[in-house]
Amino acid sequence: MSARRARFFRNNSCCHITTRRTPEQRLFESDEDYRFYMDLLKKYKYRFRIKIYGFCLMPDYVHIVLQCEKVRHLSTFMQIINQVYAFYFNTKYKRKGRLYRERFRSILLPEEQEVLACLKEIEFSPVHLQIADSPANYPWSSCYMRIAGDAKEILDSLTLLGNVLGPEQNSVFRSKRRRIDSTVVPVLSHGQDLYQTVPRETAPIHPPV
Repeated sequence: MSARRARFFRNNSCCHITTRRTPEQRLFESDEDYRFYMDLLKKYKYRFRIKIYGFCLMPDYVHIVLQCEKVRHLSTFMQIINQVYAFYFNTKYKRKGRLYRERFRSILLPEEQEVLACLKEIEFSPVHLQIADSPANYPWSSCYMRIAGDAKEILDSLTLLGNVLGPEQNSVFRSKRRRIDSTVVPVLSHGQDLYQTVPRETAPIHPPV
């Protein structure tokens, strides 16, 4: 679903946002670039009442799982972030032209299982693309921030079935009413796999070509 169809979303919808680069240029060339983009997320999420539950900044694209209080704010939020970042990037590297292949894409996540599965998959993106051996070792994602103790700077708590998954939750989520089967929640225990109950049917989430 493209950003132009955001009008079909409802207020307080959760969605998976993807922004892709043009074929000629990567989105991030240095650590400073990643930090600048993360600062934009922190700055504008409050202005537009956006809750961010997870993200992963890859060299070629960006994943964000978020919830927008007012659906009309979603397009403006992403437009400002992408425009400000593109201006910063083009100025820094003395380049001209488009940085993004197209407008951002948004996919509705209406069920809690989809939200949790999407969080797992976006944080596993560096492993799928073989640029990190574990989500814990990739510094430009929400998984790494949880472990570093910096999650509250960007991430919000996620309420599921009346329970709250905090940004630095360190145990597998179990509902009082039922176990959420085939979904996962980050586990921060040292020496353990960061994710448990990996859903077999869930394919890696990559931006469509």
